[in-house]
Amino acid sequence: MPRIEFRDGLRLSEGRVKIAFDSVGGPKTLCCISHAHSDHVVTHVRAIMTPETKSLISCYHRKLGKVVIIKNGGAVNLRGDLKIKLMDAGHVLGSSQFNVQGDGFSVTYTGDINTCETIITKPAVRNECDILIVESTYGDPGYIFPDRERLYGDILGWVSRCLSDGRIPAFKAYSIGKSQEIIKLLNEYTSLPVVVGPTVAAASTVYNEMGMDLRFAPVNTDEGAEILSDGRCVYVDSTRRRLPVWRRVCWAVATGWALRYRFTDYDRSFPLSSHADFKGLLDFIEDVKPKKVYTHHGFANRLAAYLRRFGYDAKAVDLALLY
Repeated sequence: MPRIEFRDGLRLSEGRVKIAFDSVGGPKTLCCISHAHSDHVVTHVRAIMTPETKSLISCYHRKLGKVVIIKNGGAVNLRGDLKIKLMDAGHVLGSSQFNVQGDGFSVTYTGDINTCETIITKPAVRNECDILIVESTYGDPGYIFPDRERLYGDILGWVSRCLSDGRIPAFKAYSIGKSQEIIKLLNEYTSLPVVVGPTVAAASTVYNEMGMDLRFAPVNTDEGAEILSDGRCVYVDSTRRRLPVWRRVCWAVATGWALRYRFTDYDRSFPLSSHADFKGLLDFIEDVKPKKVYTHHGFANRLAAYLRRFGYDAKAVDLALLY
């Protein structure tokens, strides 16, 4: 079996091959970058990632070292029978799980995963392994998200009510992932134009280059300004900002934490998450059938404790420095 260390991030060693996941590791270490959210991206390293992840990182001008591009579903041979397979994590465009296979062992690192289908993503791939290192952001039984269809209906209903009252509905959401999900929802089920902030525009342009048909206008263009002045539109941004309009703007926040916490500075909050909820994590782990589970981030201790009750060899690890 390989040597697995949880020190300054997650590292795996097999012979002379050293692999790090979403962390630097060392000068001769190969880094696997699971997706383009900034808290998972390390620079100036020798790295493996999907073409979508590379493009999303590049649009924010992050300098990368030598990059090996592998599509989800593909694999790269490292040495002898040691290889890394990339699998869709369902989190954001190009997000990956990494399955390291060698002589008599299989280890999977999930990064962030989403186990339900959304309007822009498929669920995380489930692949059996011996050791599973799984995120536990919402690994608490208090986090069971509503069905996506119900959430979409709630969002569309709120947008309609805002516009009926002469107000502009605006959403604060991550620039990569949830913003595109909201844009796609509005494109598919309304005829409303969508204006977006600069970082959302940059990421959404990459989504379109990768085959996603998103229709939007950047706020810092003449088209965006004209649409906002009309008022019959929706605004999406990663930052809450003052818009150059005379109409009242109603702000909503999209985050899984809205299931348990109040966001009093917002007019509305929606528990829309690109992570798996507690039930999704349990179902995923059951399908993967690991012999050992390491949980990290979020409710790591709580999820590990529940897994032990169900008969798993499970342990929480501290990857705080990784995030």
